[in-house]
Amino acid sequence: MVVVVAVVAVAVLRRGSGIDVLEGGARPALRSNVAKGRPAPSALERLLGEWRDAGLLEAAQVPPIVQYEDAKHGPTSRVPIAAEAVGYVGAALVIGAVASLVGNNLEDMAVGGRVAVLAVPALLAAAAGWFAGREHDPAFERLGSVLWALSVGLLAATMAEVFVDVVHDGDAPRHGGVLFVAGIALVWAAAAYALRHLPLQHAVAFGAALATTLGVLDAARSGRDAGWSSLWWGLAVWIFGAAWFGAGLWRLMIPPVVAQILGAATVLVGAQIIRGDETVIALWLGLASAGAILAIGVARSDALVLMIGAVGLFQWSPQIATYYLEPAIGTEVTLMIVGLLLLGVAGVFTKLFRRVRSEALAEPHD
Repeated sequence: MVVVVAVVAVAVLRRGSGIDVLEGGARPALRSNVAKGRPAPSALERLLGEWRDAGLLEAAQVPPIVQYEDAKHGPTSRVPIAAEAVGYVGAALVIGAVASLVGNNLEDMAVGGRVAVLAVPALLAAAAGWFAGREHDPAFERLGSVLWALSVGLLAATMAEVFVDVVHDGDAPRHGGVLFVAGIALVWAAAAYALRHLPLQHAVAFGAALATTLGVLDAARSGRDAGWSSLWWGLAVWIFGAAWFGAGLWRLMIPPVVAQILGAATVLVGAQIIRGDETVIALWLGLASAGAILAIGVARSDALVLMIGAVGLFQWSPQIATYYLEPAIGTEVTLMIVGLLLLGVAGVFTKLFRRVRSEALAEPHD
């Protein structure tokens, strides 16, 4: 805590005195701008100012160049990245301390108090995230994104408390709770994603949607004596991941790269879940999934998709080789074959990656 406070204090003092922390010192022009209440000039503005003073540029040419570069690279944050990182660390420590304090006394509170302790911070985080995200500053946009993600988690915790202690008076059934909690959290997560297509909101909406899907299956088990095998759970996860991956490929989700990563990883995880009860189905489904992702990456000249498919091949190739070869030829020989197989996969991936990357670089960009 002493280190955190010291770093924050230094950052605030430097910023207040007109010193750019990232540049290591203050310049006279920077101090004068801060003193007069004007924003400090960027490095590009200072360079163009020197060219203007040297007669290399007309004064009227400087603003359009600055506007063009700002539009190309996005806005520059007024908050140093070091101060932002320290701020998140400090906030995490405070939140952890408060959560620990409240958690130790939660059982002694009335039901309404427990709900309020979770619901009020959820509302405050959502409101604070809204106002922070409206600022035209990358640091505040990131802060708003984090606050909205936190509000979804707090809402889920609130709904869990409501389901157990309010709806069922402390005696909740075995099934239905996941659907109740995840479904309500999904409403807010989807709304946040619709308002701001940011990567974190995308990931939170994905998690809430997947949890809701599994909640539907969990609720469908209500009243059934026989349990469901991992085949059904794994297939549900696999289908959900494939749909999300497809939405990313067709750019129906924003950012599409996040949808591709989350969807493809979920496809591979779903096949792994199936292996709990259906080994053969899982092995060949996982290998086929990895091969399909790899082929899509090659066909679309997409290096990221290609890498995900290669990870899947590294995941499933050894499992298939071990399953079929170890009983027949022993562990040692099987390990040798698996090693050679992985070396072959690595070689093929390297060649494909170079080809895809060269094709992507050769394509004209708009």
